[in-house]
Amino acid sequence: MLKSVFRCLRTNPVSCQRNMSQSSLAGKVAIVTASTDGIGLAAAQALGKRGAHVVVSSRRQANVDKAVALLQSQSITVTGTTCNVGKEEETRKTGSINSGSVRWH
Repeated sequence: MLKSVFRCLRTNPVSCQRNMSQSSLAGKVAIVTASTDGIGLAAAQALGKRGAHVVVSSRRQANVDKAVALLQSQSITVTGTTCNVGKEEETRKTGSINSGSVRWH
C-alpha cells in the first residue's frame, strides 16, 4: 500500500493527493473526539461525507445532541457519546461495528 502511495506521489503529486482525498470511507468508522464544534466538527463532517460512520463526542450531552442532529441533517451516519478524554475510565470505552451500528462496551 505505501509503495503505491509513494509511487503515485513521485509521478504526479497533485493528482495523487486529489484521488486520496476523494477515496470512499464506506464501511469504516471514524471516532472523532472533541467533535461537536470547530475543527473537530469539520473533521467529522468531512469524514462522514466520504461515507464513514462517524462517532462524535463531547463532555456535554447537549453538545453531542446538537452535533448529531446537524450531521444527520447532512445525511451523515452518526453516533454520539459523552466522553472526557482526560479521564482514563472514560477513554477505555471502545467501539465496534455490529450489523452497521456502533456498540460501546
